[in-house]
Amino acid sequence: MRKLQPIAVLCAALAVLALAACGKTENTPANSENPATDLPAVTTEAVEGNFTYVIADGGATIKAYGGNEEKVTVPDTLGGKAVTVIGEEAFKENSTLVEVLLPESVICIDDFAFWGCGALQSVDLPEALTTIGDAAFMNCTSLSEIHLPAALESIGVSAFCTTKLTSVTIPEKVTALQTEVFSDCPALVTVILPASVTEIDPDAFYESDNISITCAKGSAAETFAVENEIPYQAF
Repeated sequence: MRKLQPIAVLCAALAVLALAACGKTENTPANSENPATDLPAVTTEAVEGNFTYVIADGGATIKAYGGNEEKVTVPDTLGGKAVTVIGEEAFKENSTLVEVLLPESVICIDDFAFWGCGALQSVDLPEALTTIGDAAFMNCTSLSEIHLPAALESIGVSAFCTTKLTSVTIPEKVTALQTEVFSDCPALVTVILPASVTEIDPDAFYESDNISITCAKGSAAETFAVENEIPYQAF
């Protein structure tokens, strides 16, 4: 398949731009009238167990995790409020984390939340999850399977870049696949794309050369497969 831009360039751009997935942008105040995932302009950090968090808009956002357990169950509440957001870089480069269980109240996993968790093998994503941010699971080199819930609407740039995923099914509320979202995934073989996906970046599967796409006839996914000489099955 076609290879257009190096992963290193994109990673550098991500680090510089730090694009926020959960209702934040560089030019948009965090308390603007956007989706319920907007983070507040003013917060006070608190600590409960191994979790540093802030309370805002009726929910708790995890800012950092300080433990070293292999299996982590994120609590349903912190500070008496439901945990709704796994914040930016909250678990970044945790070298001991193998399995994470998230509560059903989580609706957003922010940018770089699990970036570089090399031992991470399993993540239990809640059914209410709507947003996975940029590079959220990038460089999770042991992550071999993921179930994307039906409520999911947005998957960020390089969200699953450089993982061991073998298959992925994109939910029907997702309409676009961003650049290098599943790039550098040599173990990825099966990709199921619904007709709802109408935009696929040319580098969405950059250097994931073993994929086969299952899609709807006449869909954008079928066109993408044909243009990039990717094996596919249309139904």
